[in-house]
Amino acid sequence: MFNKDMVKPLSVKEILTLDQDRFNSIRFRLTTNTHSKNDMLGTSKATLPYKFGITTGSGNYIVKVTLGNPKKDLSLIFDTDPIFEPAFSTTYSNISCIAPECSSLTFATENQPCTKSSSRCLYSATYGDRSFSVGHFGKDKFTLTSQDVIDDFYFGCGQDNKGLFRGVVGLLGLGPDKLSIVSQSADKYVKVFSICLPPQAS
Repeated sequence: MFNKDMVKPLSVKEILTLDQDRFNSIRFRLTTNTHSKNDMLGTSKATLPYKFGITTGSGNYIVKVTLGNPKKDLSLIFDTDPIFEPAFSTTYSNISCIAPECSSLTFATENQPCTKSSSRCLYSATYGDRSFSVGHFGKDKFTLTSQDVIDDFYFGCGQDNKGLFRGVVGLLGLGPDKLSIVSQSADKYVKVFSICLPPQAS
């Protein structure tokens, strides 16, 4: 019989050791694949400029990116300060309800993306802290760093956002669904992301 009270919490050293083991396992799988490591990964990697969001009144990690053309600087929360205005981007376009990417929203947000009264794909997302965001689903040029650009990046452009989004304009989804940054950058990074977010005191 299992008793959770008998399980000792892991120390920081044990947690870091497990993280290193996980990293070594991923690296081993990549280097022993039938394709060479260089064929799979090339030289592509990006280092994102993140910071702890306490200066913006948020308890989350924040990453700076740009969206659109001309570029608009945005602060996003990692999903673990100006508002983007689609009308000012020459590369933005709305997604229609019949586009296959629109149907991916049902899995990503657990909400239906279209109504009888709209031909535009809409999204609605609610989070554990009761924050929510509702808006149009579109695509535009997304810049992580000057070398790391996704030309047709699908994202939700919020029209009604409420909750604990202090100092940021959105979330950078790191999940496994088709609309996350992990999946949308798969051609470049083969769905491999490594994230080390140190505690605030580091």
